[in-house]
Amino acid sequence: PSPPRQTALGVTISSFAIPNGLRVVHVEDPRASEVQVTMRYQVGAADDPDGQGGVAHVAEHLMYQQIVDGRSVFAALEDVASYFNGATTYDATTYVERSDSAHLDELLAIEAARMELRCASVTDSVFLREREVVRNEVRERRESAEILVAIHAGLYPSTHPYRRSVGGSDESVV
Repeated sequence: PSPPRQTALGVTISSFAIPNGLRVVHVEDPRASEVQVTMRYQVGAADDPDGQGGVAHVAEHLMYQQIVDGRSVFAALEDVASYFNGATTYDATTYVERSDSAHLDELLAIEAARMELRCASVTDSVFLREREVVRNEVRERRESAEILVAIHAGLYPSTHPYRRSVGGSDESVV
């Protein structure tokens, strides 16, 4: 474990790793009115198989649809979180939840279940629905994604994973 470090903002930061390799960073802000749990998985769009852009983005959506104690992770978060969201970038997929401190154990349990279950409890119909949600997001963002892909085409060689769109394309999200 790293020794706690006090920042100029009055925030205390410490970190440690647990035996399974999970790195935990604890940030304590005595002025905060809520707690936040952030889980960052080091897998993103750059890890999508060739020709299958959007796989990481679809997986991000599916991780909210797992069934825990008879309801989806999404429904469980709606009950306890004041805010939650997920995002996929080139290098990572990140989930963030905030709530009052009385629900910290529930937020941690939800993240533990998400990590343990992966997508094992997702049905075919849920998969098809979430794939369509992602395809709709891709269509909505098409213009801005095309601009970013054009910029990256000038920056990265043709074989570099950053040359593709983070969310994939309407055709590649299968």
